[in-house]
Amino acid sequence: MMSSQKIIILTTVGKSLLVNFSRQLEKPEVDVLKASHEELVNLIAEMGYDRASAETNSIVKILDLIKKERKVEDDQFVLYFLHSETKEGSFCSSILEEYFKSKGYLVVDREIKGLKYDSKEFESIGLKSLIEEVIGIIRVSKRDGDDVVINATAGFKVESAYLTLIGTLFQCEIFYIHELFRELIRIPKLPITLNKEFFEKNKAILSDLKLGIDRMELNKKYGELPQDLVLLTEVIEEDNREIVTLNVAGRLLALLSEEF
Repeated sequence: MMSSQKIIILTTVGKSLLVNFSRQLEKPEVDVLKASHEELVNLIAEMGYDRASAETNSIVKILDLIKKERKVEDDQFVLYFLHSETKEGSFCSSILEEYFKSKGYLVVDREIKGLKYDSKEFESIGLKSLIEEVIGIIRVSKRDGDDVVINATAGFKVESAYLTLIGTLFQCEIFYIHELFRELIRIPKLPITLNKEFFEKNKAILSDLKLGIDRMELNKKYGELPQDLVLLTEVIEEDNREIVTLNVAGRLLALLSEEF
């Protein structure tokens, strides 16, 4: 591998760091949120990376494995932390950023809009924002000749599911480690591809659905949608109108179809 190539590691951030700090310090989480960041970064070292959080445990092991297998240097890694739009997510991501920067790694922190403790906003905005962010990072990285590794360990479980699916379709290396496991699980690359003919056939409809289209206009323009398209849509009530748009799965597939 050329020394100029970067290895991008995408990690979703949960709140295990906050929970474990709370236990270690025997303080409620609300008090930990107010603690000195320097103190907490040092606490990770005291606790040990494998006990501090799901993120530190998985990332350090991924870094060590890749360095061993590929003979690469620390400055070739770029760690992306994708966190929720919550104070807990922002807090944990900022501590992780400071910790790994102190170890000499380049770190990028990204807040995912709509990923919050609100089920409707989480589904309608958060997950869509997540897949757009992840696919955007992968596209830019691949364009620049860099490699992308997905760490599907932490964060909301549904985040891990979508990251694994995206990683599989983009042929990225994917890692996962359960809190009860000591070793990384490497998810094998699968020969899965999208049906190019389906997307070419429905390109115009998908374009309208991505923007959102009034149900009456949709029916007038395209007639009754086939079941395989219906499965990719959702209906939103807006000013006494029914707007048909792509659901999370539909938006993911529409973004992937742009690769054709």
